[in-house]
Amino acid sequence: GRAVARRRKIDDPVDFPISFDLGGMIKGSQDVSSTYDLFGVVYHMGDLGSGHYTARAVDRTHRYGDGNGNGNGASKWFNYNDSVVSETDERDVMARSKNAYMLFFQRRGAPARYGGVEPLGPDEWDTHKKS
Repeated sequence: GRAVARRRKIDDPVDFPISFDLGGMIKGSQDVSSTYDLFGVVYHMGDLGSGHYTARAVDRTHRYGDGNGNGNGASKWFNYNDSVVSETDERDVMARSKNAYMLFFQRRGAPARYGGVEPLGPDEWDTHKKS
């Protein structure tokens, strides 16, 4: 007979940091930060054949506190589930580690858009098209 391989989704928890520093792994002097901060996680609930994706992402433009020094000043995390967006926290982000599918990190100090890579402006698009 023919052996049938059974496929199943791996549901092992994934330990991941909120931030990490690669400074000890980079040769030479550094003009930019070597610290990376988690800013988004995509989660998958279900099995290999079906399921549902959600995401958690940080919004560094909104911080906890009232603007008068009350609160910890930490960035706010949000849960994105289809058309519903709700506020959450870092503990929730880390507690769902067994469903983590993709992690997004950004170099500290880099512009928020595109991880520090300056995008081409519309007037530059034609000059960079492949022929």
